[in-house]
Amino acid sequence: MFESLKKILFNIERNNTNWVNDLEKETFFFKKEYEEKAKHLLTTNRLIDLLLETDISKNAAQTANDWIDSDNVHIRENNDFDCTIDYFMSAEPEEHMKQLEEDAPAYATASKYIEDMVPTASEMGKKMTELQLRVSRELDRLMVECANQKGGIAFAMDVLGAINDQNKAFLLEMHDEMKIKNEINLPKEEQDLRDRCAMLADGDKVGNSKSNLLKKIVKEAEDIVICKREIMRRQYAIRFFSWLQNALQETAYTIRKTGSLLDYLRQSNNQQLAKIISNKADGISIGPKALELGDFIATLNQQNVLTLEGEAVEEVKNRFHRYVESNLGRKDN
Repeated sequence: MFESLKKILFNIERNNTNWVNDLEKETFFFKKEYEEKAKHLLTTNRLIDLLLETDISKNAAQTANDWIDSDNVHIRENNDFDCTIDYFMSAEPEEHMKQLEEDAPAYATASKYIEDMVPTASEMGKKMTELQLRVSRELDRLMVECANQKGGIAFAMDVLGAINDQNKAFLLEMHDEMKIKNEINLPKEEQDLRDRCAMLADGDKVGNSKSNLLKKIVKEAEDIVICKREIMRRQYAIRFFSWLQNALQETAYTIRKTGSLLDYLRQSNNQQLAKIISNKADGISIGPKALELGDFIATLNQQNVLTLEGEAVEEVKNRFHRYVESNLGRKDN
């Protein structure tokens, strides 16, 4: 999915001649009466190009790994790490079942223990919501950090793809482990517990083995708790990683739309530049002014280039126009 989005976003087969593609990087000759307009268009394109170009010095895979393993995310579920399932709960219950007394109501006691040691759907739902909110917040923060830099749109897309690859691996591992856990015949374990408790109630037939039977009932109850917890924590991990997969796709859509919008503006500028280009004999040499990308981003909503995706094309054009116009008019130009 992410590779296809990148092909759409960074397709180099454009319907423009080579010199038009390079206008924002080179100095060309334009008709003298259009000097101000050419300078403005070239400088705007330079800013856009800084965002859309690819910076091979950036390591998307490492950035993705660092994010996954960071304290506020911490969701790795491979290479002997169980961060997500351990977040939901440990396999071992918080308490061991107390040894049963001979006259204790065995089945009622064991059932109450199992109920107390297996979290409810409501409790698990709260933990899920907490994790989703935390990871969603950190994903937004990471994408802004990645996008708000030179080559940021391509880099954000690469990081997102690397996170997606890892998430698919986590999800696959959870499904594989779930198959193994489901091989445990939990209904049989629960029936064995009921049978042993019934046998205990028929004390005359148990005889001297009552003490051993009490121990088996306790062990059976604890095994059932562990089995239920092991299954449940993987069920919720699968739900979480499935949610994250959708969140990554939605984020990719935002980045793609941002990149497509910027590319549309660049090509629109190039079409205007193509109309005012001139031969060297009667033209004036013009190139873009070097502006700081960070200064431009500071003028955007929430200082976030990805917020452009939610704005109308004309508003985005005006943002670039106002910023470039104010900088071209400065005395250091």
